[in-house]
Amino acid sequence: MTGRIWLLIGMVFVLLIGGLWWIGTTRSAGSLNGNAKAPVSTLASPVESVVSAKGSIAPTQFARLAFSASGTVMQVQMKEGDKVKAGDIIAQLDTGDLRLHVQIAQDALDIAAAMLAQAKTPATTEEIAAAEAQLRNAQANYDKARNGASGPELQIALATLTKAQAAVAQAQTAYDRVGGASNPQSGMLPQALALHQATQDLQIAKANYELKVKADAAALAAAEAAQHTAQAILDQKKTGARPADLAVLEAHVKQAKTALTQAQAALAKASLTAPFDGQITQLNLRAGETVAAGAVVATLADVSRWRVETSDLDEWGAARVKLGQPAKVIVNAFANKTLTGKVTNIAAQSVTLATGDIAYVVTLLLDQNDPDVRWGMSVKVEFQKP
Repeated sequence: MTGRIWLLIGMVFVLLIGGLWWIGTTRSAGSLNGNAKAPVSTLASPVESVVSAKGSIAPTQFARLAFSASGTVMQVQMKEGDKVKAGDIIAQLDTGDLRLHVQIAQDALDIAAAMLAQAKTPATTEEIAAAEAQLRNAQANYDKARNGASGPELQIALATLTKAQAAVAQAQTAYDRVGGASNPQSGMLPQALALHQATQDLQIAKANYELKVKADAAALAAAEAAQHTAQAILDQKKTGARPADLAVLEAHVKQAKTALTQAQAALAKASLTAPFDGQITQLNLRAGETVAAGAVVATLADVSRWRVETSDLDEWGAARVKLGQPAKVIVNAFANKTLTGKVTNIAAQSVTLATGDIAYVVTLLLDQNDPDVRWGMSVKVEFQKP
């Protein structure tokens, strides 16, 4: 290596040392003069951003209304925009048949209740006397029926039957004497005609006798049943209804009440009523139309106070929002309208947005009811520090 090269290396080294000395001197002078900037610590806390989210206006309470039964719309008593009270009838289906069913059920209940009351009411002296007279009459009819079974009419029928049997036997003997069926000319003989006539008379006598026996037996059974019934009525008048009888009558009353309740419930389903105070925001009904059970025909909302529901608050923001926290609500439809509200609910479960991101719905109740806002208006919510 030549001396010239060593000279160049030495000059570079001297310049490098001189530069470093100058930089150090300059920094020291700056520190003494107060012009140097202090180093920024990497542990300093950043300023936390304001939590904000998009959302929309909604009523504090609303309901989609539908009839519980199918039918034809008879009358529409309200229109969109009307304010109603809880229980007000909005529309009515045809109720002709339903009202008739209610009346029938009411009549059945009235009859069952009257029978129960009658059974519980003690009989009067006059009613007991009438029951005793009815029993005596039934006993007399039974005695008459029982005696009639072996009376003159039955004896006459039996005698006629016996006489007819003898006549058949006598005619048969005469017919046999002339050869009977073996005589080819027997059909032309008077003995054959007499046998035929005697046989017909026997059949008639037998039928009359059996009819008389059956008629007397039926009359006797009916008279006996009537006697038992009259005795039971008299016993009931004297001692009152038995517990078992009262239990049956009470069951009939209970059954009639249930039928009436069912009929009234069916009638109530024909009315579309307001479940709470509010305003009809939508109504899709016309008289004469047929509606199906469960089909939404009206929307009712309580617009006395509004709420806001966020739509895109991410998990970072949800973790920093608290119940009761105040917020500013900027209504996008107006150039200069900012409302205030407080957080009333924070969803426990996230929802997935169309973008695939997750969000948590936060609900706020507005502090004031602004008449300019409408259901569904978009807003921007800025959550304030508690």
